Parts: sequence; C-alpha cells; structure tokens
Amino acid sequence: MQPHRAAELISFATGTSFRFERTLVGGETGANLFSDGGGVRWVVKWVDHPGSIQRRRAAVEVSERLRVEAAWPTPHRFCVTGDGWLFVLQRFVPGDVHETVSAAVVDELLEAHNRRRGLAVAGSSGFADHLLETLAVGGTSYCLHAPMRAHSGRGARFIDRIEELAGSIRPGDLPSGDLIHWDLHPGNLVVDRSGLVAVIDWDHAKEGDGLADLVCLAMSARGAGTDAAVQEHLRAAVIAPLDELRSAAYVGHYALRFGDWAVRHGRADEVEQWLDLADAWM
Repeated sequence: MQPHRAAELISFATGTSFRFERTLVGGETGANLFSDGGGVRWVVKWVDHPGSIQRRRAAVEVSERLRVEAAWPTPHRFCVTGDGWLFVLQRFVPGDVHETVSAAVVDELLEAHNRRRGLAVAGSSGFADHLLETLAVGGTSYCLHAPMRAHSGRGARFIDRIEELAGSIRPGDLPSGDLIHWDLHPGNLVVDRSGLVAVIDWDHAKEGDGLADLVCLAMSARGAGTDAAVQEHLRAAVIAPLDELRSAAYVGHYALRFGDWAVRHGRADEVEQWLDLADAWM
C-alpha cells in the first residue's frame, strides 16, 4: 500500500487528518513517519496478513501494558483498521540511536526489567514453543538454519548443536511469566544526554521470560563494541541468574538470529563473533 493511501484510511478511521511525511530508514519491516491534525508525529506500519494482524495486535497490548502498568519508557501505541489492513501507530520520540550502550542505560533497563516481572496473564507456552522451534528447525523468515549451515564447517556444527539442544528442553523449562520486547538490542533504544528516552520497535512483543530479553541486550551490546566494563556488568547481571538449560537456549537462539541475519545480509565477517559468544556463553 502506498503511504498516501494509508494516510487516507487512517484519517477516515480516526476522524483526524493524517499526513504522510517520509519513509524512515533502517529496520526490516518498513516504517513511515506521519503527522496528525494536531501536529503530533507518529511512526506507522501496516500489515494485511491475518497472522501478522493477530501478532501485531497482541504486541500492541503488551507494549501498552508495559507503558501503563510497569512505567516502561515505551511510546504510546494503538491500532487502526481499514480496508482489510491493520495500521499500528507509535508516538514518535525524538532522540538518538547508538550502536553502543552506556552504563546508565544498562542500569535503567535492569531496573525496568524488575518492574515487568510476573505481569503475564495468559500463562501459555507460546514463547517456549516458538523459541524451541527456532532451535529445532528454524523460524519463518528469520533464524534460518540453512544459511548458517552453508556458511562454514563451524556454522554447521553450531546448527547441529542447537538442534540437539532443542530435543533436550521441554517448554516447561522456559518460564513465560513476564512481558517481553523480544528484540531488545541497542538499535531499538532511543537516548539523549539525560539517558534512555524510549524503547521502540515492539512488533514482536509477547509474554515470555524477561531474562531472554536481557540476553539479547547483553549479546548485541557486546557485538556493538560497548565498553568492556559495561559488557561484563551486563553479562554478570543476566547470565548468572540463568540455569544451564535456559542459558543455552537463549544464547543459542540469539547467536542463530544474529548469525543468520549477518550471513543473509552480506555481513558474513560478523558470524564468527556470534559463534564465539555461543561457545563462551552456552
């Protein structure tokens, strides 16, 4: 759908005039900047696949609960429907995005982590089932096994390892009592000189284990070249509380996620760093 048509549908559904400003760079799923009649700016995405619509609605519910109930720095988000499409609007937050993470931002996120513990309500095994599926056979459009297996002998051995690992873990071994972002890396943290301004890109938020989020942050911060002392502080705070199975499952999942992405986006030189982390942390 063209952005100007999206603006028409959103305007009709909300009774407020929306105007397309520009397409935003970065990200995998595409995002556009709109402004409403009051001058408020919104980051807008849209989908029409039934499965994607269901997941995006659920993710908005999770992010809004985190914002309201756990005081997370999460921009207000809401859904609009029109002509078979779901539009997700996220309040635009000015600030900067860095590849590295500061000690102050890490401490803010660790504190925020404690506020979202135990907020899940469904009590389903969806998070565990999904994560174990990525280890056993790969995900849909991400966490693919074939690119890593074809990359190198070491990549193939890693895939063998996580496939075997998946068979040794039951869904009940992975708790799902928290509300999680599911992609908590430095590129989704908006900061300014005062510290953390917002956590953005909540497309895949769900109920799950909050420590899985922090494993994502710890691994991606290490890959981004964050200060060594901050890296070790984050690793100690995240990896130490995990039992052996959860540590292996979460580290294995994110090593696969980051490694597969690197191979398929022409950044094969990064794969070794993810395999090094898998060897050290699993």
